[in-house]
Amino acid sequence: NAESWGTTVRKMEELNSFLRSARRDIQQAVSPEGHDTTVHVVIGNSAMDLDSTISSLVLAFFLTRISLNAFDIRANNVVLPVLNIQRVDLELRIEVVYWLRYLGIDIDSLVFLDEINLRQLHESQRLRVVLVDHNQLDPAQEYFGDSVTMIVDHHEDKGLYNASKRIIYGPPGGVGSCCSLVAELVRPYLNQPLIAKALMGAILIDTSNFLEDLKNVKWIDKDKAACEMLARVMGDVDREKQTALFEELDGVKTDLGANLRLSMYNKLRKDYKEYVMNGVRVGISSVLIPLAVWVQHDTDFLAEMNRYLNDRNLELLLVGIVYKDPQIHRQAVIFTPNDDLRQRLATYLCTQVTPSLELEPLECAVTGEPTLERQLAAFSQGNITASRKQMEPFLQTFFQNYSCSG
Repeated sequence: NAESWGTTVRKMEELNSFLRSARRDIQQAVSPEGHDTTVHVVIGNSAMDLDSTISSLVLAFFLTRISLNAFDIRANNVVLPVLNIQRVDLELRIEVVYWLRYLGIDIDSLVFLDEINLRQLHESQRLRVVLVDHNQLDPAQEYFGDSVTMIVDHHEDKGLYNASKRIIYGPPGGVGSCCSLVAELVRPYLNQPLIAKALMGAILIDTSNFLEDLKNVKWIDKDKAACEMLARVMGDVDREKQTALFEELDGVKTDLGANLRLSMYNKLRKDYKEYVMNGVRVGISSVLIPLAVWVQHDTDFLAEMNRYLNDRNLELLLVGIVYKDPQIHRQAVIFTPNDDLRQRLATYLCTQVTPSLELEPLECAVTGEPTLERQLAAFSQGNITASRKQMEPFLQTFFQNYSCSG
């Protein structure tokens, strides 16, 4: 149990006090009396995994404490972390809820996307945005791209937005966790063991506990140095204790029963990102259930895939599956009614990307309307290091060419 190796869980009073104040200040800022207040929103990506959640909370907290002039933040400005999901969707992120509660972070004091009118703040020219764990806004949020002032991220740099401060350490050779970059940034000011522990948990999950086979793929020495620094803040937490923490958090995240209990629709949107690639709307879901188990459990699998695709006006839904048995396995599912797109994308992913994904056709006992059955192509993926972060640039390259000739 992770609690046995740390200090007894107590409320993060300093962080919680900041969250309560920020929530109160934003309510004041959007009132008629607050018409001249500038609001700096620190926001993670729309998948809102552990890395996005913790990096946004911690960075916002420290932006109120470090040399504010360097970030163009004034004393009367509001700095506010915003979780990039609706409040009702937090419960889908099993490990995020677990970790927030474990750390004693006051969930009621958090601000979610449906609890703040970012468009109103943008239209009144009072919005400033700090992006963490992404450097390209979702299509629905592109309207505030001109308000982005700072980016801290570990994905491929798209070169977007006129941010005055850009800390982007993406592939190839980038860090495995955005929390590693946040830890490095706040290092001179970090003396709270529980905040160090919050960052460490996210880093361990993102780096698979520094699995040696994944070095320079899911993590680099910069991640390890950040984790070692956090261990010193916590009181020299050794690797054995770090492994115990990782196994506890990973066990919560990958619990098969908990993931199966989610509705089919929620399985697909639990860890989901959406892109417009050269005019084509693409959704990518990450799911932690083996495909054979999934289709057996959700007998309306194909109909629900089709409903999700149509509800979001997607041309393509790609599902990346990862699970342990006990080794790590990956699978990939392509779902689209466009026969040409499905066939050409499958050929491209199977034969034309480097490093190879090592895809092999996967038979699965999925049944439904024949027209829906034809819309699905499933594969086992031998290259277990290729996650959504690695897959996205492949898709961008494919669609640059596909729209021209498709």
